[in-house]
Amino acid sequence: PLATFWGDLRNWILERRHSLNVPAPPAEWLTSSTVMSSVIRVCIGPPAECDAKLGLRRKREAPGSESATSAPAATASTTTSPTAPGASSTAAAASAASAAAAMAAANSAAAAEAAAAAAAASVEGRGGEDGTLTLVEQVEEVLLGLCGKDPAAFVHIGMVTQEAQKRAARSSERLSKKWYESHRGSFELKKFHHGPGGDEWRVRLAEDARQRLVARLQERDMEKQRGRELIIAEQMLPKLSADSLPRTLREKEVAALLSLLAREGKHPSQGMAVALLSRLCTGKTSGPKELIIECSPFPPALLMRSIVALEKQRRERWVKEHLDMVLSAAALNMHTMSASGGGGAERPRATLPTCANALWAAARKPFDERLSGRSNCLFVSSAGLRLQVELTEKSALSPDSSAFRPFAQMCAWLAHLVVTAKLQEKNREEVMKAFLKLSQACQELGKAPENAPTDPEGLCRLAMAVALVIREDRKTFGTEALQGVAKVIVNRAMDEGSQWEPSQLAVLASAYAAAEVPHEALFRKIGLAAERHTLQGNEWSTEQLMKMLNAGWQLNHLKSLERVLKAIQGETGLQKYVKDATPRDVPLLFNVLVLVHDHAILEDLAKSQKERLNGVSMQGLISILKEWPIRDKGSAVLQTFKSTVVKEAVGLAARKAPTPTELRILVDAAAEESKTTTLMRLTDLAASPALLNALPAPEAQWQEFYDGVAGILSPFNRAGVVVPRLEGACAARLLLAADRDKAGSEARSFVQPALLLHESVLAGMPVLLQALADRLAKSRMPRSSSADAPEVRKLCERIIKAASRLGTASAESGDKQLDGWVARLEDYLADETAFRERERDRDRRSSAAAASIERRLESLEKDVSKRLDRGAKDALGSQWLPILLLRCRRVAWNGGKTALLEVPRPRTAVRRLAEAASALLPKEVRQEADRIEPEAPERPPLSAAAEPAAPAAAPAARPLSGAASATAAYRNRAAAGAGQGGDDARRAPSSSSFAGGPCGASGACGSGREGRSPPAGPSQAPRRGDGRSPLGHGPGPAAAPTRT
Repeated sequence: PLATFWGDLRNWILERRHSLNVPAPPAEWLTSSTVMSSVIRVCIGPPAECDAKLGLRRKREAPGSESATSAPAATASTTTSPTAPGASSTAAAASAASAAAAMAAANSAAAAEAAAAAAAASVEGRGGEDGTLTLVEQVEEVLLGLCGKDPAAFVHIGMVTQEAQKRAARSSERLSKKWYESHRGSFELKKFHHGPGGDEWRVRLAEDARQRLVARLQERDMEKQRGRELIIAEQMLPKLSADSLPRTLREKEVAALLSLLAREGKHPSQGMAVALLSRLCTGKTSGPKELIIECSPFPPALLMRSIVALEKQRRERWVKEHLDMVLSAAALNMHTMSASGGGGAERPRATLPTCANALWAAARKPFDERLSGRSNCLFVSSAGLRLQVELTEKSALSPDSSAFRPFAQMCAWLAHLVVTAKLQEKNREEVMKAFLKLSQACQELGKAPENAPTDPEGLCRLAMAVALVIREDRKTFGTEALQGVAKVIVNRAMDEGSQWEPSQLAVLASAYAAAEVPHEALFRKIGLAAERHTLQGNEWSTEQLMKMLNAGWQLNHLKSLERVLKAIQGETGLQKYVKDATPRDVPLLFNVLVLVHDHAILEDLAKSQKERLNGVSMQGLISILKEWPIRDKGSAVLQTFKSTVVKEAVGLAARKAPTPTELRILVDAAAEESKTTTLMRLTDLAASPALLNALPAPEAQWQEFYDGVAGILSPFNRAGVVVPRLEGACAARLLLAADRDKAGSEARSFVQPALLLHESVLAGMPVLLQALADRLAKSRMPRSSSADAPEVRKLCERIIKAASRLGTASAESGDKQLDGWVARLEDYLADETAFRERERDRDRRSSAAAASIERRLESLEKDVSKRLDRGAKDALGSQWLPILLLRCRRVAWNGGKTALLEVPRPRTAVRRLAEAASALLPKEVRQEADRIEPEAPERPPLSAAAEPAAPAAAPAARPLSGAASATAAYRNRAAAGAGQGGDDARRAPSSSSFAGGPCGASGACGSGREGRSPPAGPSQAPRRGDGRSPLGHGPGPAAAPTRT
């Protein structure tokens, strides 16, 4: 306001009226807008302007840049209105103008320096000094001024206090002896004796504090120098070109031209930027050190920012060696060095804002390419060393230092550089050591929050730096550092009087979400601060709000932000944010609208985003289904949107398997749709290769194996849907795991996973039924009173009931493609069995042994894969052959490395199991087991096998069953074919030979299949040896029937 400015200006003239030879302006001038405007227009210049109604204003610079300087604090103020009526005359205005002109003429150099400093600050951007000194730093400057030429001299404590209180008039702290003692990092107290009763206390600056103060003062002086050089460069730049750079240009003038070129935003001539950098870096015998000294007052960090800005405007052909020299100079400038080649005084290290500027630029083109993969680059290592030095000095994390904010910015940009750049392992380890010390320092801050800094910008940047390194290396960095920062914020830094901006709240929340560190108390504080901003009328940008809400949503703290959401809903509404939403924001906005019960906007979101869900992740889709509102039954819009979400989630599950929790939510949501849609969705989901491959490996421990199988199979069991591929994959892995478990013979080891398989699954897989029955019968049964008895009894009962259904259960799985693969495998096994038996029957000695035909799974897989295309392998995964074997009716397999080429005998195995577990089974179950008729012997009598085949059944005391007669006819025909040597010997038996089977006349367990024709004969499909592959892709999996 004009009143404040006039108060400051009048006080300044009063203090210097003798040296300026200007009388004090009357206080009444304040009441005349004409006089005040005349005075102020003389004192200011662009970009500041004066308006009689609006007061002093500064035009905004280019986006992203802001002045590093701040207006001086007002030492006097008045409440008189600048527009109040009063005497205004041309003479008074002229007198005021002449007084202001005299003052400006007397201090023209200072005015030029101030304008130049402002121009330099606009070039440096956000990385500049904050400009607000703490009380301790103000006292340090007062003390240094009173020391005179000897900075180590002691000064009377009363004199320091008196001068400091004049400068820090707004501070409420009392500068007592106790206050100086509490800040021993900056001051040293000493008692001087002057006789009896004449003792006095004196104070001087500590060594570290003096070095920091000298660096600050030097940076201010360099800002003034940069301002003067930029004014000169602004006049020279239009006259120069890349081909006509004068040889007389000094390095600092070239640096000023480069900085000004980046600020202007346009190139006077092609290649000017490259030519200026080449002039700076060419002919430096001492390398980076010479570049630092000769370019002063322009530090290498400022050159780097200029190069980045120019590269952003247009791709330049920079010389790599010149970029490397600037990086090396910036690394060297982070630490103290000698001012000249020999001895001499040390050159102070760069300030923390300068270091932060260098790290910011190093993470961007073209410097990021020079850092990646280079082992001799010292820039990152130098930054890590500077970080350790600051932590050792302990001043950056002190509440008494204004360096905390630039220190935190430096840490954030260094962490960003570690994450994005491809650093050499040695350089990376050095930086990680520095961050490990930073993590420990943050933990210490949490132990004493009252001694921690409270600057919002610094705290959010520090949290982001720690979060980035935690995410990068979770093994080394725990969550204790972020817990410590959160404790400082919750207990001290985020009270009602704190000034947290929306952007800072968003960055802070995102930091904890990036590191996956939940903290409910912190998010409650963030919600309260955000609510205060909203109630004050401050509007949130979509980016800021989405960033904060997304962080709370990821950490399950969205409920903590409910109050700010309702405040926004009441103030401006959420329609604006829904309108600006991207597909990535849909799950978050859906959860938000459900939380605040805004169903009208929820339907608008569903309408607008229904066709834009392609870019939503699986986690986002599942979150929508998880938080689905209960009151949607009557909304056709929401039901359609839900169906679309389920469809997209099933499509994603085909590429990447969901977690067990996500799968449960997805299956439950799909089960709520119509019956036809449910079957289609769930069948496609269960048949996805990604889900089959997500099953636990057979080598896993039994508890891990059970949890993995239950997490995937149980949701489908609850939905009552038959999923043959998934059930087959689970069964195959179960038998493989049971075969690999050689530790003991306890039945309880595989009982729990086996109970996950439904009774109908066991009835549809005779191979599995036989293998489980045999393994249970050979295991040591528990006592009836033991804790394991109920589960073992339940599995035995389920196996017995499944065996009772063998005669009526369908051999078809409902998956046409899977059944086609099984049928082709059976055709191959039929040819293989016929061939092996014919070869065995030729050898009478082998025939007398009557041994079963064994095949190793490894060899069998190789042979079958030659006749089977990659369809089954790609669809079923690495366990494709065991999955098909379990549904095959021509092989017996118990999970081992070999399989028997014979018809399985599940009923016989179940009868043995009933006898072994008779003590556990109830009476009615034993009776049901007794009614199960075991299969007839697989082979006919040895004499019958050796004799020529007869056209009719041979007379015997007991007639052959359907299976035995079919087997005998099959062998006789095979033997006859062997004698002829024709092609018929290699073909499968005719369909009439398989009218029955060992599991009943229906052929449910035999070679025939209920619901499909028997294996094709010679005229139907090519067989082994025909030179054609009968195997190929069949139709996709059909909708499976529901299980009752």
